[in-house]
Amino acid sequence: MNDTVETMKELLVKARTFGIEPRYVYHTMPETPNGTLFHVPIVQAIEFMKSFSMNIASTIRPRFVIVPEEGKFEPSLYGIPNYEIIDN
Repeated sequence: MNDTVETMKELLVKARTFGIEPRYVYHTMPETPNGTLFHVPIVQAIEFMKSFSMNIASTIRPRFVIVPEEGKFEPSLYGIPNYEIIDN
């Protein structure tokens, strides 16, 4: 549902008109029920969020968060990456 920049923009704008402040976009959490139905590879999610973030006003841009088992991580979408992607 939220896999295009335009759809995601529309969702955020509509949420704000109803008084909902979308502050975060979470990558699928390990314990998410039926998470495999909604899972997107991290590389694809980061690329989408980079593209999305460049196409929306910073005042309504949510933060992208990855939640591995050991905590919360917010990858840098601008400039020098603060992460390393390891293929298994």
